[in-house]
Amino acid sequence: MFEFAGVFSSRSETKPPRSGPGVSVVVCAKNEAENLQTFLPSILTQEYHPFEVIVVDDWSNDNTPYILEHFETEYKELRVHRPDKDVPGKKYALTCGISAAKYEHILLTDADCLPSSDYWIAYMMQPFIKAADVVLGVAPFTFRETLVSRFAFLDNLLVFLLYASATLRGYPYMGIGRNLAYRKDLYEDRSQDGIIGGDDDLLISSLQNNTTIVLQNHAYAHMVSDPPIS
Repeated sequence: MFEFAGVFSSRSETKPPRSGPGVSVVVCAKNEAENLQTFLPSILTQEYHPFEVIVVDDWSNDNTPYILEHFETEYKELRVHRPDKDVPGKKYALTCGISAAKYEHILLTDADCLPSSDYWIAYMMQPFIKAADVVLGVAPFTFRETLVSRFAFLDNLLVFLLYASATLRGYPYMGIGRNLAYRKDLYEDRSQDGIIGGDDDLLISSLQNNTTIVLQNHAYAHMVSDPPIS
């Protein structure tokens, strides 16, 4: 079976520094109670300092608030933020989460994603120590046997090959919101108003001429999720 994680990836066992620039991990969640219960602890227990995890509860009507309330008592790194209004799409919730962040670096992922190691944050932050402005992470799908899952897997792989190749050639044009990091001020200066999604790609396109954008392709820095099955 072809392993997405092996493409353009280093598998060195050398661990990155466990401390560095402060980072706020922002996760937008709307009716994600089951995924949060399954995957959020793997983010909250990362081997890095200092960091916080901001989960934006985007007006959920399932058990999401109760799951987060429980986790807040267990993990000091967790902060829960709720937008003041219910706006379609993810953009408003994301903006609220980034505005609430206390650190200068923002690391994005989704509620249904699992970090490939306990050093995901550390590896994603490593390029910032070398003065990077934006870090594009890898976000592979797991392989599933259904036809739809296979198509999604291959489509995701093609997207990765295109943006990774362009970035390595010095022409970054997009990022994957499931695994993407940047300085907070870059988002605030170029945040796209009037849209409900796609702002991660628009942000990278607007930054490519005057910022340092790098690809973090280490296998332990991946953020993995399941493809659709139907």
